[in-house]
Amino acid sequence: MGNAYEHEKRQERLRRRLREQAIGCAVLLPGPNLFYFTGIRMEASERIALGFFPADSEKEPALLLPELERPRVEAELEAGRSAPVKLYSYRDEEGPDKPLAQIARDLRLGGRTLGVEFRSLRLLEASRLERHVPGGRIENVDPLLYELRSSKDPAEIERLRKALELTEELFTELVAFVEPGRTERELAQRFQILALERGFEISFGPIIASGPNGGSPHAIPTERVLQPGDLITVDVGVMWEGYYGDLTRNVALGEIDPELETIHRIVEEANAAGREACKPGVPAQEVDRAARRVIEEAGYGEYFLHRTGHGLGLEVHEPPYMMKGNEQALEPGMVFTVEPGIYLPGRGGARVEDVMLITETGAETLTSLPRKPFLRETS
Repeated sequence: MGNAYEHEKRQERLRRRLREQAIGCAVLLPGPNLFYFTGIRMEASERIALGFFPADSEKEPALLLPELERPRVEAELEAGRSAPVKLYSYRDEEGPDKPLAQIARDLRLGGRTLGVEFRSLRLLEASRLERHVPGGRIENVDPLLYELRSSKDPAEIERLRKALELTEELFTELVAFVEPGRTERELAQRFQILALERGFEISFGPIIASGPNGGSPHAIPTERVLQPGDLITVDVGVMWEGYYGDLTRNVALGEIDPELETIHRIVEEANAAGREACKPGVPAQEVDRAARRVIEEAGYGEYFLHRTGHGLGLEVHEPPYMMKGNEQALEPGMVFTVEPGIYLPGRGGARVEDVMLITETGAETLTSLPRKPFLRETS
């Protein structure tokens, strides 16, 4: 789960960037960013919790948290898995105002610029900050945080490799469970059971889309019964030490419709073109352009309904995004998906998703399963 030194190094990088942008203090909420910089895992709830990371290296980071969370966090700190932070806790009947006011005094936040997570900050927290940091100005710190997180360090890459390795193992086991008569929901539940039996968390609710349901990229598993001739899209993942796995492959139940065979072949070619375009210094949109060109030239451009890929790490969807208009240059350490798809309304679809790592000289595909449809006999 990492160690204190790992997170302290990240905090130093954060402080440096805050000073460069004239931000006095970053204020982080429970979630991936707080975990990235401290190693402390918390989830947002009705009880306010906030991490304060001053740009001044002489001031210790502070964590406002409910009293009931304190024993667990103290255990993490004592075990050396989390970077040192000063804890300010409160009981339910007291509320967070008194310790929050103390943090504002201790860190001298009055009149300073606060960098907050615009994607996550609720009015619940914003109103309290406004009350206790008079004259403070709020600025969006999301771009800075994602910039720091976008290039993974070796420890993060190993966790992602493990998450993907486990995802592929469970996917392979799931394929053996696919047969006519089972429902999409049964397949989704089977994947969840496989993960639970091994003590893994799933990355997201499995996407199992069979027959005409494959025409929807994010179809929710239904009671539809699998039938001979179905092409089934299976999009699954499990986590390892906070890092997400993500994989999409397709399963053919016997002989499938010739056009579905055709679109799958095109998607395979688009996937290969997208992966081939992955190199350091290349704008992210070029990966999308390479994959999309294959599908458009085959006459199916209008049926490719989403961006080609997304970053993968402490979130299942995070920057960088492989899409038109994103001119961000790919850098060594970036990890993201390449997942073109074709979706025919009412008929079916196909998506092939791999995970890429940008290296100093090119790119490595971290997923390894065959990309052709996995064939399951119907008799």
